[in-house]
Amino acid sequence: MSSSPPPPRPTPQGEIPWEEASDVIGYILSIVIGLLVLLVALGVRRQRLAAQAIKAAKAAREARDNPPGVVPKRDLLAVEKAAKVLGEDTAPFLATLLSCGVLEQLSKPCTDGAVKAVKKALGARVVWPDEPASVAAAGALLYAHLRADELPAKGVWPRAVKDACEYAREAVVEASIRLTRHAFDASCKDGSLVAAQSLLRLLACERLGLHSWTDPACLAAMDARLEANGLPRPQLKASCSASSWMDASASSVMAGSVIIVRATIERQHADAAAAAARSGATSFERKMTTLKGKAVRVCESYTCIVGRENEDGKTPTAVGTMEIDVGDVASPMVTGELKFSAPLQPGKYKIKLIVASLAVLGVEAEASTTIEVTPGGAFDDDDDDLDDYQ
Repeated sequence: MSSSPPPPRPTPQGEIPWEEASDVIGYILSIVIGLLVLLVALGVRRQRLAAQAIKAAKAAREARDNPPGVVPKRDLLAVEKAAKVLGEDTAPFLATLLSCGVLEQLSKPCTDGAVKAVKKALGARVVWPDEPASVAAAGALLYAHLRADELPAKGVWPRAVKDACEYAREAVVEASIRLTRHAFDASCKDGSLVAAQSLLRLLACERLGLHSWTDPACLAAMDARLEANGLPRPQLKASCSASSWMDASASSVMAGSVIIVRATIERQHADAAAAAARSGATSFERKMTTLKGKAVRVCESYTCIVGRENEDGKTPTAVGTMEIDVGDVASPMVTGELKFSAPLQPGKYKIKLIVASLAVLGVEAEASTTIEVTPGGAFDDDDDDLDDYQ
């Protein structure tokens, strides 16, 4: 006779079976874990939103401090410093220019692939030093402008970023011109005459999209543009004189007084330019001037740098710059004047005039004159007692 299994032990009233208790514990744990995950997610989201807010505030502050079209002050100071030590070779200045923060920002659309495409197209014609990616991008965009005639006719930018790179190129070129112009102006204020002339030439190259002031290929490209527009190449002869501001006939000035330099530019191509104008040719200049009370378009404009021999007799110093515009295309001669303070050291000084065009590559003329600086009169405080004003 087989025995039957014992009956199940009755569960005391209020006691939960083990299987049900484990389910409850798992349920509670899942709720706790879910809450923890939710808290972590909320914390991460809060951090992300905070980071975005900080980034937006920083961008707004930078936009306020550096509005569109305004170059940051740190970049202006950097090119000023580079201009102080610049000689005839502009490569060191270009290195400083390409490392400016504004060019780094404007170059962001230029991808690594675009940089490689420009380097491949130009090859050894450009020295490509090891440099950060941002500087390499700025260099690729600027050299794509300066050596545009050497790039493939079909273009060099990868198709996916073609428009973005072209817009970035235009922005980089505009910023480069502004920075170079600032460095040129700084060098003309009691700076190096050599640096001022080098920067003026570089400025012309940047504006014209040609990489060299003297390279025969660049000059030929400029001549081709002139011929296509029916314009003659300007032929200039410069001369200058220096005298006291108070007496134009005086051959000497007192130390510390005012010297006035009168510059004269002979336009030996005036007849050819007038004939070209009659045939419908238009100038490359985009300036306006006033002639006989009427606003007329400038047919030619020349930037003039005035320098003087320094007290040591060796280092030429730039003392100022002026623009001489040609309003009448048939005018054989134009003039301009510039005033500056005479040296404090008496002696005979050589004054140098450099004339150059920013619209036609390679157009330049120079002239020089001398002036005697004599010791200034003694200053007596008793003479300035304001009696005449009582």
